[in-house]
Amino acid sequence: MKKEITRENKEKIQKLVSAIEGVENSVPFKLKTVFNFKGRKSPIIAQKVIEAITNDKDIIFDPFMGSGSFVIAAAKANRRIVATEIDNYTYSAVYALLIQIDLKKLKTIFNIIEKKVKSAV
Repeated sequence: MKKEITRENKEKIQKLVSAIEGVENSVPFKLKTVFNFKGRKSPIIAQKVIEAITNDKDIIFDPFMGSGSFVIAAAKANRRIVATEIDNYTYSAVYALLIQIDLKKLKTIFNIIEKKVKSAV
């Protein structure tokens, strides 16, 4: 028994195709150098996909975070996202790329380190 695609889903698919038509799959340099995944997606394409098929209050789930394209795109599209990644290196690399650094705290830590080691250096 074949299932038919609903009219609503056909409209969503058409909206999605229209949203990404002609958009180049350009992956940012940072993502290219940190990750060597074959299936990397451009965050711009991911953002267009997210905006085309989700609403503002939706929560997106990315079960295979990979290089974080959809995490970046969700943030740019003002959507909330939950992403998982089984590989520790990949998770840590994406986390390092996306974390907001507290520059004041970082400076304080560097000052502490400087006081402890400056005389020895």
